[in-house]
Amino acid sequence: MVKKYDGWMPLVSLVAAFCIIALTIVFVIRQTTSPLVTVTQWIGDAMEGFQTVPKTSPRCPTGYTFFTDTTGESLCCNGSVNPLTHSCKVNPTRSDDKYGGLCAFRPDVPNPKIPSISLPLCSGVIEAVTKSNGTNICPPSLPNYAESTDSSGTLRQSCCKTATNLDGTDCVSTDLDANTFCRVNPTPTFLGRSCAQLRLFETSGNCPTGLTKGMYTMGAKEVKAYPDASGVVVPICYGVTQSCFPDAVISTLQNEQVFTSQPSDPKQWGYACSGYQKYYVDKDMSSPQVTTTYLD
Repeated sequence: MVKKYDGWMPLVSLVAAFCIIALTIVFVIRQTTSPLVTVTQWIGDAMEGFQTVPKTSPRCPTGYTFFTDTTGESLCCNGSVNPLTHSCKVNPTRSDDKYGGLCAFRPDVPNPKIPSISLPLCSGVIEAVTKSNGTNICPPSLPNYAESTDSSGTLRQSCCKTATNLDGTDCVSTDLDANTFCRVNPTPTFLGRSCAQLRLFETSGNCPTGLTKGMYTMGAKEVKAYPDASGVVVPICYGVTQSCFPDAVISTLQNEQVFTSQPSDPKQWGYACSGYQKYYVDKDMSSPQVTTTYLD
């Protein structure tokens, strides 16, 4: 008579315990919102024939809102989204938007207004805007634009020396550590550099012979003539006894309504660098006479 083998019960118990642990790990992992898990969920849903809203919304261009249309297509809307009709009403004031107010996350999604053409990719819109802002907002020494939203929901815009991090939302840690970055919209508590000030410093041209460029904070002398000048920080060319504002700085101050009267023409004002160059360097005393007072 063959003796019954009793060694199966421990093996069955071991397999059952392993399955319980594996199911627990899968459950925990699926609770995360990491990009890898989110993508896996999207792929799994697509394979199963479902079209669901992702657990983490993909990144839309600044000013756009994520939504899904009536077919379940993931889109970004530059305007207001109707949650009932799953439609986008493009903001009519955004005449600067070259992309029609809608973008998609995959190629060949038909434009609902003109089905014969496809919607632009949201990644392409972000890349184009980022490149444009790097050219038009950032200082030449910090040409890489990045933006993100902080914990309070405030948009944080930066210019970085090296390429931004992988998702383009901020400067890489080496830039942050070395302070080779600036903020486009610095907060009152931000102790770093303002991109607008640095850009103006780098693009305002060279100083006249004998003068050195530096940053200057306007005080009582300027406020006496221009009340809104208090605390304004701008580049200035300075020497031992004389100084002047680069013409580009004066134009900026006029455009921002800080300088509201003089100088009507920087070349006729001795405190503008073109006037300084004419009067003190070129020794051109011809008419019309350069006004050499500091602030008229």
